[in-house]
Amino acid sequence: MVSRLGGREKSPQQLQLLHFILNQLYGSRMSNEPENIDKIRDILFGEQIRSTEASIDSVRAEIVAEIQQLKDSMEKRFDEMDKNLVSLEEKLKNEDAKIREVHVERKKLATMLRSISDKLSPETK
Repeated sequence: MVSRLGGREKSPQQLQLLHFILNQLYGSRMSNEPENIDKIRDILFGEQIRSTEASIDSVRAEIVAEIQQLKDSMEKRFDEMDKNLVSLEEKLKNEDAKIREVHVERKKLATMLRSISDKLSPETK
């Protein structure tokens, strides 16, 4: 005969042991009934609880590892973005300096052209 108790099948030996333990616990009517209930719960569900706790601990460890990996990845990406921004800022400053230099050169050229034009056509004054 096999009985299902606590979600798991129990052999006749397990049922006899459980019956004996329950008689010992409740037959003597000890004053610590919550402790007795904990003992019974451990007998009935102990392995299942330990297995579930191990699974939860494993999942928790995986989640912590994934979070750390994501954090490291994000930090690396932010560092790369910072480097790119610094590089782009430097390029922008260089381009701005070149544009200003070209502007100054154009003004000089315009001044020189006016001067040459004035020298070539003095009668327009």
